[in-house]
Amino acid sequence: FGIKKDLPRFQQYTGYASVVLYVLFMVTSFLPGLFILWLLALYTIYLVHVGALYFMKVPKAKVTDFTAVASAIIILSPLLIRVLFSYLIK
Repeated sequence: FGIKKDLPRFQQYTGYASVVLYVLFMVTSFLPGLFILWLLALYTIYLVHVGALYFMKVPKAKVTDFTAVASAIIILSPLLIRVLFSYLIK
């Protein structure tokens, strides 16, 4: 995507973009009736987009592609881990 490799910066970016998801996991585990809150996970896409522009300095021509790929990875990773663990526990 035209950005230089910098692992600490990538880790900060992933943590920054994942905050909403982790808060949602905590809140919905205590209040499962508020499942509608998962619509806030869409805010992660906005965080990824803004972070790609200003924090990661992705070239403007590639921001949309980067946002789509990074959002999918950041949103689906915790869900994939959850499914994997629930499969292993059964």
